[in-house]
Amino acid sequence: MKIVSAERGSALVLVLFFVVLIGLLSTPLLFSTRQGQLNTIRGEQSERAYYLAETGALIAQRALYEAVRHEQYRLTPDHLNSIIQRISAVPDVLYDSASPQVTLEGGANDNLQLVSTGQSKAISRTIRLNFSVNPGTPGDGADKYSVPGGIFGQEAVTPTITAGKLQIFKRPDGDIIAQDDTVPKAKYDADFTEYFNAQFNQKPAPLDPVAIPAASPLRVPETPLNVYTYTNPDTNKLMLKAGSLASYALSPGSSNPVCTPSAGSVIIDLSNSDPINCDIVSGGDITINSNWNNLTVNGNIIAAGKITFNTNWANAVTVQKNIISGKTLSVGNMSGKFHVVNGSMSSKENILFEQMSALEIGESLISGFLSTANADSTGIKFNQIGDRLSIGKDLSSQGYIYFSKQLGGWGTENKIGQALLAGKGVYFEGFRRLAIGSPNNSLSMFRSQGTVTFNANWDKLEIWGPLAADKDIFFNSSVNDMTVHGAIRSDGRITFNNTISGLTVQGPIAATGHVMFNNTLSSARVSGSISSKGSITFKSTVGGLNLLGAGSSILAGSDILFQNTITGLTVPGSLGSDGSITFANTIAGTEIGGSIYSGGTLTLSNAVDGLQIKGSIYTNSTVIGSSNTFPNMTVDGTFLSKGSIEFNNSITGLKVGSYMATMGDINFKKDIGGSPPSFGGLSAGRQIGVFPSYYGNPEFRNRTVVRVERNPPTGGGSPSSPPTIEFGGWQAR
Repeated sequence: MKIVSAERGSALVLVLFFVVLIGLLSTPLLFSTRQGQLNTIRGEQSERAYYLAETGALIAQRALYEAVRHEQYRLTPDHLNSIIQRISAVPDVLYDSASPQVTLEGGANDNLQLVSTGQSKAISRTIRLNFSVNPGTPGDGADKYSVPGGIFGQEAVTPTITAGKLQIFKRPDGDIIAQDDTVPKAKYDADFTEYFNAQFNQKPAPLDPVAIPAASPLRVPETPLNVYTYTNPDTNKLMLKAGSLASYALSPGSSNPVCTPSAGSVIIDLSNSDPINCDIVSGGDITINSNWNNLTVNGNIIAAGKITFNTNWANAVTVQKNIISGKTLSVGNMSGKFHVVNGSMSSKENILFEQMSALEIGESLISGFLSTANADSTGIKFNQIGDRLSIGKDLSSQGYIYFSKQLGGWGTENKIGQALLAGKGVYFEGFRRLAIGSPNNSLSMFRSQGTVTFNANWDKLEIWGPLAADKDIFFNSSVNDMTVHGAIRSDGRITFNNTISGLTVQGPIAATGHVMFNNTLSSARVSGSISSKGSITFKSTVGGLNLLGAGSSILAGSDILFQNTITGLTVPGSLGSDGSITFANTIAGTEIGGSIYSGGTLTLSNAVDGLQIKGSIYTNSTVIGSSNTFPNMTVDGTFLSKGSIEFNNSITGLKVGSYMATMGDINFKKDIGGSPPSFGGLSAGRQIGVFPSYYGNPEFRNRTVVRVERNPPTGGGSPSSPPTIEFGGWQAR
C-alpha cells in the first residue's frame, strides 16, 4: 500500500519556518542599525549645538574684553546685559541660520556667569563661563562723564545723526567714528546739566564798583576870627584886638595903605599897586576894588561874610597866605594871574572865578555848598582860565566843580597836586593838558560823589590814582591821550561817546550801570577787567583794545554786545555775561585767554576770521552761527550749549579741541568748504543734523568732511580708575 498524500506541503512548512526565523533574527539587527543612525544624528546635532554655544560664549568673552580695553562700558549689570543682549540680537548667520542665546546669571560682580545656549533641531547644549568684574570708579571730575555710557563716552553720543549719517565724520586715520546711541535721554540731560553747571559756576562775577575810594570832599576850614578878637570884661562883648586885627582902609586923601582896626565890612579901593603888609580881616564882608592896579597882600584875607575881588582886569593878585571866606568868594575878570602863594583858598559856600590868565594856589582850593538856581554855580566854577591852573594839593568842593570854558593854553600843563574831590559832580567843558595827583602819592585821586562829565576834547589827561564816581561818568569828547594810574569806577554808568585813540587804565573799568563804547575804539590798554553789573556795549569798531594782566576779563550782569567789526581785541581772562553775548559783525584779530560764558544766547552774526579762545564756550541757550563763513575760529576746550548749536554757513576753519555738545541739536546747515573742521567729539541730546547738500552725494562720502579726534575734557576732581574683568573655567552640559 502507498501512502503518498501524507508527504505533501512539508517544504512549505519548512520555508515558512525559515522566513519566521530570519524575521526574528533580522528585527534586532534593523533596530540596532536604526538606533545607530539616530545616535549619529543626535551626536552631530549635539556637537553642532555645543559649538554654537561655545561660539556665543567666545563672542561674549571677546566683547567684554573689548569693552574693557576701549572703556566703552563701566561694566555695571545694566551695561553687561546691554552687551549680552546685542550678541543675542545678531541675525541668524551661524550654523544653518542658527544663533546662540547668551544670558547673564549671578548677582555680585565677583560671581557672574555667561550662559551660552546653542540649539540644533531638538538638541540644545549650554556652556557656562565664570567671570568677575571690577567696574572701576568714575571719579568726581570730568572723567566720570568720559566713560562709556557718559555724555563724552564715545566719539559721537547722540540718539541719531541724520541725513549724512556717520560717513562724513572720520578719525584722523580715515576710519568712520563710532556712535553711542544708548544713553537714555533723562540720564544724558541730567549728566549734561550737572557738568555744565559745574563749569558755568566758575564764571567770574562782575566787579563791585562800590569798592572805590571812600574819600569825601574836604571839610571847609572855619574862619579863625578868634585869633583877632577878645572879650571886653566890662561889657562882656566880643572886641577886636587893636594892633592885631588888620582891617585895611586908606587914610582920607592918602595913597598909602594903613592898618586900622575895624569890626564891620571892609571895602578896599586900590589907587596903586603898593603891597599890604598885614592881614585883612573882617567880621562882615570884604570887597577889594583893584581899579586896574595889582594887589599884593603879605598876609591872610579872612572874612566871616563874603569876599569879593572886583579885579577889573588887574594884571596880578598875590596873597602870601590864606584866603578864607565864611560865605561866597568871587574873583572878577583879570588880565593876569591870581596867586595864593603859601596857603589855601576856601569858602563855606560857593567860589566863582571869572576870566583870568592863570590861577595858582600853593595849598588847596576848597568850597562848601550853597544851593542856587543854577546848579553849575553851587560849588566851584571856573568861567575861563586861559593859560594855566596850578593847585598844590587838593581841589575840593562839597558841591559841583564846573569848568565852563577852555582850561589852559597850548603846551601848558594844568596841575592839581593831589586830589580832585566833588560832593555833587564835576564838569569839564574842555582843557588842553591836565594832571591830577602825583606819582607815589596814595592820596592822589579823582573822586566825585555825583556825575563826572568830560564834554570837550583835550590834548592830555593824566590821573595819578583812581577815577571814581558815585553816579555816571561821561566821556563826550574824544579820548586822545588819557592815562589813569588806577581804576575807573562808577556806581552809575560809564559812557564813552566819542573816539578812543589813546587810553591807558592801570586798573579795571567797573560800573554798577551800563558800560558803553559808542564810537571807534582804536587804542586802549586796560590793566584789569571791563566790568558792569548791567550791560557792556561796543557800538563801533574795536580796533585795538588790549586787557593786560592775568585774569583780566570782560564781565557783565546783563548782555554784552559787539555791534561792529572787531579787528583787534585781546582778553587774557574770560568773556562772561549773565545775559546774552552777541558779535553782530566780523570778528578778526581776537584772542580770549579764558572762556566765554553766556547766560543767554551766543550769536556770531558775521564772518569769524580770527577768533581764538584758549578756554571753552559755555552758553545757557542756543548758539546761532554766522550767516557768513567761519574761516578761522579755534576753541581749545569744549563748546557746550544747554540749547542747540546752529551753523548757518561754511565752518571750514572751525576747530574745537574737545567736545562740542548740547542738550538740543547740533545742526550744520550749509556746505563746509574745502578743508574739514575738527572736533574732539560730538554730543547732542537730540540729533546731529548734517549739511543738506551732502545727502546721498557719493563724492563726499569718500573723503573727510568733518574730522573727529576724541579728546574728552579732564580734570576737576579725583580721576577715574578703569574697569577690569577676569574669566574663570568653562562648564559645559
